[in-house]
Amino acid sequence: MVRALDIQTEVITSDLLEAAVDLSAQLCLLTNDALTITTMRKLGLTHLATNDDDFDQIAGITVWKPR
Repeated sequence: MVRALDIQTEVITSDLLEAAVDLSAQLCLLTNDALTITTMRKLGLTHLATNDDDFDQIAGITVWKPR
């Protein structure tokens, strides 16, 4: 945790990366985007602030675009 900002970090395990590779193939996402989604799912997160339109298609994720 980054104490001054109250930010939690998450370790990227091989299981998480393998799940991201599978999701990447299923949804035609870049592996990094799929890793974001698999990590969010693991942590139970459903909201994402991004200007990346690739996340718009993901079921169960609310995308916030701070343009």
